[in-house]
Amino acid sequence: PADAFSGSNITYYNLDNGSWAQGTSLVVAANGEHELRYYTVDDAGNVEVEQVIAFRIDGIAPATEVNQTGTLGDNGWYVSPVNIVLTTSNDTSGVKQTMYSIDGGNWTNGTSVQLASNGSHTFWFYSVDFAGNIETQQSVVINIDMEKPATASSLSGTLGDNGWYVSPVT
Repeated sequence: PADAFSGSNITYYNLDNGSWAQGTSLVVAANGEHELRYYTVDDAGNVEVEQVIAFRIDGIAPATEVNQTGTLGDNGWYVSPVNIVLTTSNDTSGVKQTMYSIDGGNWTNGTSVQLASNGSHTFWFYSVDFAGNIETQQSVVINIDMEKPATASSLSGTLGDNGWYVSPVT
Protein backbone atom coordinates (compact mmCIF):
# COMPACT_ATOMS: atom_id res chain seq x y z
CA PRO A 1 0.00 0.00 0.00
CA ALA A 2 1.12 3.53 -0.72
CA ASP A 3 -0.06 6.96 0.47
CA ALA A 4 1.84 10.07 -0.65
CA PHE A 5 0.77 12.21 2.32
CA SER A 6 0.08 10.71 5.73
CA GLY A 7 1.32 7.20 4.93
CA SER A 8 -0.35 3.82 4.94
CA ASN A 9 -1.45 2.41 8.22
CA ILE A 10 -3.36 -0.88 8.06
CA THR A 11 -4.42 -3.14 5.21
CA TYR A 12 -7.36 -5.48 5.67
CA TYR A 13 -8.24 -8.47 3.54
CA ASN A 14 -10.88 -11.14 3.32
CA LEU A 15 -10.58 -14.37 1.31
CA ASP A 16 -13.69 -16.04 -0.08
CA ASN A 17 -16.05 -14.01 2.15
CA GLY A 18 -14.31 -15.24 5.28
CA SER A 19 -13.31 -13.12 8.27
CA TRP A 20 -11.43 -9.87 7.72
CA ALA A 21 -7.75 -9.99 8.72
CA GLN A 22 -4.83 -7.55 8.77
CA GLY A 23 -1.81 -7.99 6.56
CA THR A 24 -0.28 -7.34 3.19
CA SER A 25 0.35 -10.88 1.98
CA LEU A 26 -1.13 -14.35 2.25
CA VAL A 27 -0.67 -17.72 0.60
CA VAL A 28 -3.67 -19.47 -0.91
CA ALA A 29 -3.09 -23.12 -1.74
CA ALA A 30 -6.62 -24.54 -1.94
CA ASN A 31 -7.82 -25.62 -5.38
CA GLY A 32 -10.86 -23.83 -6.74
CA GLU A 33 -12.13 -20.35 -7.50
CA HIS A 34 -11.23 -17.63 -5.02
CA GLU A 35 -12.06 -14.01 -4.40
CA LEU A 36 -9.78 -11.72 -2.40
CA ARG A 37 -11.22 -8.44 -1.09
CA TYR A 38 -8.93 -5.82 0.45
CA TYR A 39 -8.59 -2.15 1.41
CA THR A 40 -6.13 0.07 3.29
CA VAL A 41 -6.67 2.77 5.87
CA ASP A 42 -4.04 5.53 5.95
CA ASP A 43 -2.64 7.33 8.99
CA ALA A 44 -5.12 10.19 8.47
CA GLY A 45 -8.08 7.79 8.65
CA ASN A 46 -8.90 7.75 4.94
CA VAL A 47 -10.34 4.42 3.82
CA GLU A 48 -9.53 3.07 0.38
CA VAL A 49 -12.40 1.84 -1.78
CA GLU A 50 -12.59 -1.95 -1.41
CA GLN A 51 -10.68 -3.79 -4.14
CA VAL A 52 -11.51 -7.27 -5.45
CA ILE A 53 -9.31 -9.81 -7.21
CA ALA A 54 -10.71 -13.10 -8.47
CA PHE A 55 -8.36 -16.00 -9.23
CA ARG A 56 -8.45 -19.77 -9.72
CA ILE A 57 -6.10 -22.55 -8.61
CA ASP A 58 -5.94 -26.06 -10.02
CA GLY A 59 -2.89 -28.02 -8.92
CA ILE A 60 -4.31 -31.49 -9.53
CA ALA A 61 -3.98 -33.38 -12.80
CA PRO A 62 -7.05 -35.10 -14.24
CA ALA A 63 -7.69 -38.80 -13.69
CA THR A 64 -8.51 -41.23 -16.49
CA GLU A 65 -9.98 -44.70 -16.14
CA VAL A 66 -10.06 -47.31 -18.91
CA ASN A 67 -12.97 -49.68 -19.53
CA GLN A 68 -12.62 -52.58 -21.96
CA THR A 69 -15.53 -54.59 -23.35
CA GLY A 70 -15.51 -57.58 -25.64
CA THR A 71 -15.85 -61.34 -25.47
CA LEU A 72 -13.23 -62.61 -23.08
CA GLY A 73 -11.88 -66.07 -23.82
CA ASP A 74 -9.35 -68.04 -21.80
CA ASN A 75 -6.13 -66.83 -20.18
CA GLY A 76 -6.94 -63.11 -20.53
CA TRP A 77 -7.35 -63.18 -24.33
CA TYR A 78 -10.30 -61.53 -26.03
CA VAL A 79 -11.86 -63.54 -28.87
CA SER A 80 -13.69 -60.55 -30.36
CA PRO A 81 -12.90 -56.91 -31.13
CA VAL A 82 -12.39 -54.87 -27.94
CA ASN A 83 -14.15 -51.56 -27.34
CA ILE A 84 -12.16 -49.18 -25.15
CA VAL A 85 -13.83 -46.24 -23.39
CA LEU A 86 -11.82 -43.72 -21.37
CA THR A 87 -13.65 -41.94 -18.55
CA THR A 88 -12.02 -38.75 -17.27
CA SER A 89 -12.53 -36.53 -14.26
CA ASN A 90 -11.15 -33.27 -12.92
CA ASP A 91 -13.23 -31.47 -10.30
CA THR A 92 -11.47 -28.13 -10.63
CA SER A 93 -10.81 -26.76 -14.12
CA GLY A 94 -12.27 -29.67 -16.11
CA VAL A 95 -10.76 -32.01 -18.69
CA LYS A 96 -9.54 -30.36 -21.89
CA GLN A 97 -8.41 -33.43 -23.82
CA THR A 98 -7.72 -37.13 -23.51
CA MET A 99 -4.99 -38.71 -25.63
CA TYR A 100 -4.30 -42.34 -26.48
CA SER A 101 -1.73 -44.31 -28.46
CA ILE A 102 -1.88 -47.92 -29.61
CA ASP A 103 1.34 -49.94 -29.78
CA GLY A 104 3.53 -46.82 -29.78
CA GLY A 105 1.73 -45.21 -32.72
CA ASN A 106 0.66 -41.59 -33.09
CA TRP A 107 -1.22 -39.96 -30.21
CA THR A 108 -4.93 -39.42 -30.91
CA ASN A 109 -7.35 -37.12 -29.09
CA GLY A 110 -10.45 -39.10 -28.06
CA THR A 111 -12.18 -41.18 -25.43
CA SER A 112 -13.22 -44.29 -27.34
CA VAL A 113 -11.71 -46.67 -29.87
CA GLN A 114 -12.16 -50.24 -31.04
CA LEU A 115 -9.25 -52.67 -31.36
CA ALA A 116 -10.00 -55.36 -33.92
CA SER A 117 -6.61 -56.80 -34.86
CA ASN A 118 -5.11 -59.96 -33.44
CA GLY A 119 -2.09 -59.74 -31.18
CA SER A 120 -0.91 -58.33 -27.89
CA HIS A 121 -1.48 -54.55 -27.88
CA THR A 122 -0.24 -51.89 -25.48
CA PHE A 123 -2.79 -49.10 -25.09
CA TRP A 124 -1.33 -45.87 -23.63
CA PHE A 125 -3.47 -42.93 -22.40
CA TYR A 126 -3.48 -39.69 -20.40
CA SER A 127 -5.55 -36.52 -19.98
CA VAL A 128 -4.85 -32.78 -19.74
CA ASP A 129 -7.03 -30.29 -17.83
CA PHE A 130 -7.89 -26.69 -18.74
CA ALA A 131 -5.27 -25.40 -16.27
CA GLY A 132 -2.52 -27.28 -18.13
CA ASN A 133 -1.98 -30.12 -15.63
CA ILE A 134 -0.93 -33.30 -17.45
CA GLU A 135 -1.78 -36.72 -16.06
CA THR A 136 1.00 -39.32 -15.90
CA GLN A 137 0.76 -41.70 -18.85
CA GLN A 138 -0.83 -45.04 -18.07
CA SER A 139 -1.07 -48.23 -20.11
CA VAL A 140 -2.93 -51.52 -20.32
CA VAL A 141 -2.10 -54.61 -22.35
CA ILE A 142 -4.97 -55.98 -24.45
CA ASN A 143 -4.61 -59.44 -25.97
CA ILE A 144 -6.83 -60.35 -28.95
CA ASP A 145 -7.05 -63.69 -30.78
CA MET A 146 -10.07 -63.96 -33.05
CA GLU A 147 -8.69 -66.75 -35.26
CA LYS A 148 -10.23 -70.14 -34.90
CA PRO A 149 -7.69 -72.95 -34.65
CA ALA A 150 -7.21 -75.04 -37.77
CA THR A 151 -6.39 -78.70 -37.46
CA ALA A 152 -5.14 -80.73 -40.41
CA SER A 153 -5.97 -84.40 -40.66
CA SER A 154 -4.89 -87.32 -42.79
CA LEU A 155 -5.95 -90.94 -42.86
CA SER A 156 -3.82 -93.94 -43.57
CA GLY A 157 -4.80 -97.52 -44.01
CA THR A 158 -5.78 -99.92 -46.77
CA LEU A 159 -8.59 -98.44 -48.77
CA GLY A 160 -11.02 -100.91 -50.25
CA ASP A 161 -14.06 -100.33 -52.47
CA ASN A 162 -16.56 -97.48 -52.24
CA GLY A 163 -14.53 -95.47 -49.67
CA TRP A 164 -14.38 -98.28 -47.11
CA TYR A 165 -11.14 -99.18 -45.38
CA VAL A 166 -10.37 -102.84 -45.11
CA SER A 167 -7.74 -102.35 -42.41
CA PRO A 168 -7.39 -100.36 -39.21
CA VAL A 169 -7.21 -96.60 -39.93
CA THR A 170 -4.60 -94.31 -38.46
